[in-house]
Amino acid sequence: MPSSHIIQVDCISKSFSSHKVVDGVSFSVPSGETLGFLGPNGAGKTTTIRMLTGLVRPTSGNINVGGYDVIKNPIEVKRLFDISPQEASLHPHLSIAEDLYFYARLRGLSRREAKLRAQETLQWAKLEDHAAKNGHQLSGGMQRRLLMARTQTTDPPILYLDEPTTGLDPQSRHALWGYIYELKGRGKTIILTTHYMEEAEKLCDRVIIIDRGKIIAEGSPAELRKNL
Repeated sequence: MPSSHIIQVDCISKSFSSHKVVDGVSFSVPSGETLGFLGPNGAGKTTTIRMLTGLVRPTSGNINVGGYDVIKNPIEVKRLFDISPQEASLHPHLSIAEDLYFYARLRGLSRREAKLRAQETLQWAKLEDHAAKNGHQLSGGMQRRLLMARTQTTDPPILYLDEPTTGLDPQSRHALWGYIYELKGRGKTIILTTHYMEEAEKLCDRVIIIDRGKIIAEGSPAELRKNL
């Protein structure tokens, strides 16, 4: 793997029973790039993310992240990334301040470090005025900001953002873009899945269009806009 490529994916496929969800997908991601996966529901975007994070084992193919094989070295790989998932898993009995502390502890931080990072990420997401609320009391946009805050508790170099703005109103969507712009500016490597071409154009350095488990186009947003 070239040293500048923090993620290398070689011909991965995933089948569930007889249904092939991802079919021979290959790509690499240089450190600091924001790569977008654009495609409709069921295209294979989320399954690809789950294979990258080790949650789903590929039927075939190889994935290397930060120099580690995802299957052979899952612990080392997990230290390099965090994820903002499609579905918000919010604890019904924790305030969002407690949620962030608990999440930081799960990621291996000491009590002191976890308390500090929970406070810092709460402020970063501009949620400090809602710290005592339960996550289910937040608006959809605030819940998404909470999920983004979780990804920053350990400040990892790689972020997977799985449809981070789906279901949000335009104002909340644009607000979330601001957080992603900031993370891009800090040199994070980001893989973002989305339904929206506008979002891919605004946020991504490069876009892969995936449909029925296959890559059907790849390039910069400007190149794809020109050729579509």
